[in-house]
Amino acid sequence: MVRRLWQALAGLIVLLLAAGSAAAENKLAFVVGINAYPNLSPDAQLQRGVNDAEAVGDALQFLGFEVTRVTSGAALDTILSRFGQFVSTVSPGDTVAFFYAGHGISLDDGVYLVPSDVPALGPTDELRAKRVAIAERDFTQQIRASGARVALIVIDACRDNPFPRRGTRAIGASTRGLGPLTPAEGVFTLYSAREGQTALDRLSDSDASRNSVFTRVFVEDLKKPGLSLSDLGEAVRDEVAALARTAQHDQVPAVYNDLLGARTIFLAGREATGFFEKNNSVSLPDAISAAPPVSKRPERLEQARLPQETHAMQAIPRPTSPHKTCARRPTSNGNVVYCASSVLPPQFGNSYGVQNLFGAASNAWVAGSRGFAIGEWILVEFDETRLLTSITLANGYQKNSDIFYKNTRVKQLEVLTSSGDTNNFVLKDRLGTQQLLFNSPLQAKWIALIIRDVFPGNKYTDTAISKLDVHGASN
Repeated sequence: MVRRLWQALAGLIVLLLAAGSAAAENKLAFVVGINAYPNLSPDAQLQRGVNDAEAVGDALQFLGFEVTRVTSGAALDTILSRFGQFVSTVSPGDTVAFFYAGHGISLDDGVYLVPSDVPALGPTDELRAKRVAIAERDFTQQIRASGARVALIVIDACRDNPFPRRGTRAIGASTRGLGPLTPAEGVFTLYSAREGQTALDRLSDSDASRNSVFTRVFVEDLKKPGLSLSDLGEAVRDEVAALARTAQHDQVPAVYNDLLGARTIFLAGREATGFFEKNNSVSLPDAISAAPPVSKRPERLEQARLPQETHAMQAIPRPTSPHKTCARRPTSNGNVVYCASSVLPPQFGNSYGVQNLFGAASNAWVAGSRGFAIGEWILVEFDETRLLTSITLANGYQKNSDIFYKNTRVKQLEVLTSSGDTNNFVLKDRLGTQQLLFNSPLQAKWIALIIRDVFPGNKYTDTAISKLDVHGASN
């Protein structure tokens, strides 16, 4: 009897420990992006390494990862120190992602990632190179030694060798791209190009994307629900190869899968739920009913109104941005100026300027910042002070239902006025217009709408608003 009791108790302890371990699993990511190599030639400087790291970091963060970023001052000691701190936070059973965008070289014992403070190296400096660069396998081994259940390694470093070739010799195994990788046990690795190929920073000189050809595809596929880790690698490989071919370039990402169960691992979930929920219904333009439904009054789309003084507010400075663009809109009450903190550059024959907020119904303003445009803003300024009552907007890119859900839409807006009023509004994720009502008329010369949260697109990270009107009367 006692023996059976101890056996049952031992089994219960095992179950509790297992449950505790499962509950403790975390998702952690270490992201490095480098543009500047001060000791190397002008040809060795990069344009999109930092942008790529930030875009991947944003996507991973949105998937619930705690992200450590090294995108400035990425010297050897800094990377090693930050990575050591990072690995110390990894526990057995965790999911770990590692992303690197910068230069890499292939030496006789593997691939080395090049920190920003690397000195100029000659063709016979391979021993020295091993001391001033970091072996990719060292990152992988430390992650595996931490007991991580899932290790995803993504390297966007398959560019031309940054060290000059002299005669018939150059440091490293190849002057183009990186050499082959020996797969590490328990690791899923993705290189931006296979052995001997180079990875494109851009498709052409007119390519307006802020990200490399590989990373722009990887970021979008990473966020797609229903893609297992195995499917993710295959999708990225095929899509990057097809995109590179449009620029007459051979670039086929290399996928190394030595992770058992990779087909059962879904970083963005098995189905389109949560942040990625997709609603295919089309709503007609309307305002939400306010109080009891029978009243038929529009309801304020507001999560919570921030505390504010009831007496006259002090004027506050308007938002500003070095990338600000503006457009003037003539109205029956005088000119209104619309400004936006940034604008996505024209592409595929479409333009995304702030004037689209009061133009044709099929156009939209699209923020030009990387990631999900958190903190980007639109400012509307009037000829004279007005009493503002409400805002009407069409959220997202409403060209059609497919485009609407492919692009990112605004979820939460913080609304400021020149007189100091502050309101928060939570928008609905749907086609059509929405009306935002203030508790009482606000006196203001200008009003600014700041993006605080978004509904992610199922294909793109570009954040859009199709139409915007601010309603009020002159004093």
